[in-house]
Amino acid sequence: MDRITVNWLRHEHMDGYEEQLAAIYGQFGVHEAYPILKAKVLAAIAETLPELRQACQAADQSRN
Repeated sequence: MDRITVNWLRHEHMDGYEEQLAAIYGQFGVHEAYPILKAKVLAAIAETLPELRQACQAADQSRN
């Protein structure tokens, strides 16, 4: 359930996340930019909600 919660928070409650994804879609370097953006968002979630830290770390490791 924590994995689903982290994913939901990442997509629905991180200001500008979807817009940033849309902005880099199809751009040169998107494959390098996406993991960096995702890691930053996951770190912010883990800092704000420490009880989800383990799920954030798992999501970050599965990004590639």
